[in-house]
Amino acid sequence: MTHAHFLISLTAYYNRKPQATDKGQAMRAFFSNVESIKTDMAEIRTLQREVISMHEKSKTIVKSKDMEMHREDMQVRVIEKTETNVCACVCCVCVC
Repeated sequence: MTHAHFLISLTAYYNRKPQATDKGQAMRAFFSNVESIKTDMAEIRTLQREVISMHEKSKTIVKSKDMEMHREDMQVRVIEKTETNVCACVCCVCVC
């Protein structure tokens, strides 16, 4: 290889555009999934706080009619949240 060919090859090497690699695409997909999981976990923590709060409130209810209304309210909230595709189970391994 002559010096001119070497310089042309070297120039072509440095002027080339970087190609997206499979590893790079996999890493972008991975971090996208991580962000999605972080968002889901924040929503789950919010829902958990709501359920704990409602449970604490149920400890102070004395009248059966009030307790029945409270149960219905809790059931409505649980159904609302499970319909938004947020896992309502406690196992944390399902893909609801």
